[in-house]
Amino acid sequence: STVDGNRRVNLRLTNAVGFTQLGSAAATLTIVDNEFGPGTITFASSAFSASETGMVGRVSILRTNGTQGAVSVDFATSNSGTATAGVDYQQETGRRFTWADGDVTSREYDVVLIDNFLTNTSRTVGLLLTNFSGGAVGAISNATLSITDNDSLLSFTATNLTVSEAGLAAAVFVSRGGAAIDRVAVDYLIQAGTAASGNDYLSTNGTLVFNPGDTNKTITIALVDDADVEGDETIFLSLTNPSAVPANSAYFNFSNAVLTVVDDDTRFSFVTNTYSVAESAGRAQIGVFRQGLTNSTATIAFATSNNTALAGIDFSSTTGSLTFNPGVSALTFSVPVLD
Repeated sequence: STVDGNRRVNLRLTNAVGFTQLGSAAATLTIVDNEFGPGTITFASSAFSASETGMVGRVSILRTNGTQGAVSVDFATSNSGTATAGVDYQQETGRRFTWADGDVTSREYDVVLIDNFLTNTSRTVGLLLTNFSGGAVGAISNATLSITDNDSLLSFTATNLTVSEAGLAAAVFVSRGGAAIDRVAVDYLIQAGTAASGNDYLSTNGTLVFNPGDTNKTITIALVDDADVEGDETIFLSLTNPSAVPANSAYFNFSNAVLTVVDDDTRFSFVTNTYSVAESAGRAQIGVFRQGLTNSTATIAFATSNNTALAGIDFSSTTGSLTFNPGVSALTFSVPVLD
């Protein structure tokens, strides 16, 4: 149903057989175009789409099925969609488009989009064609423009993390919320808390790059499993310097986190280096305490030996073991004293 004018078909008679001859052997057939007239003015589609990144949403308006005479139409945006004028786009209250006689070129209008720097779902703008003139009629006179969000929300997936020193490495996850349609980069910093760089962990600062479609990245921190009983230690992490196109379309939710490295070492010690007991007391109570990891079962052996006191004369030789159940940090054993 396009306007292409009258068209002709050539006709011929050939190859006469028998006692015959050709008379008027050539003719033409004219296909008369019935689509002359002012035509139809219509949106090129009932649904257009654009990203906030592009800053404009292009809308095409066509003249079809006729070229005779000058025609015109009014274009406007409406608040019938989910987008808000002045917040998501600049409103158009009335733009007149005209076509001269014989003109069938399309008309384009760029709806100005406002990058609101907020992560949200796609929003729609209503589009209208009204006031057709010159005899033109409308076809698709109502359409929508969908605005695709381009903003990214960067965040640690957890702000308080724990890892065992024995794990040798900690994985810290950074997520990207939003449409994830653009490339975004962000720097991360690893700073010593009570843990010491080089002694307790080896990782350095770096940069995470989210390509279009990427929603999760991992920071890996190498841990040093030493034999020192140090207690739990902390490492501080932070996100900084987000970079995106357009600028300022990437920002933070949770940009700081604390990683606690749980010490896996245990140390047993006497409560004191010097004990004293009266000879008449009958026995001495010796205290042993556990430092470091206390959430597992551990056993330590003990024994006596001669110093200036002699086994069998001043005390009874004693050997054995102490079993520390989970959560227990102190136990005692006794040494019999001979009067």
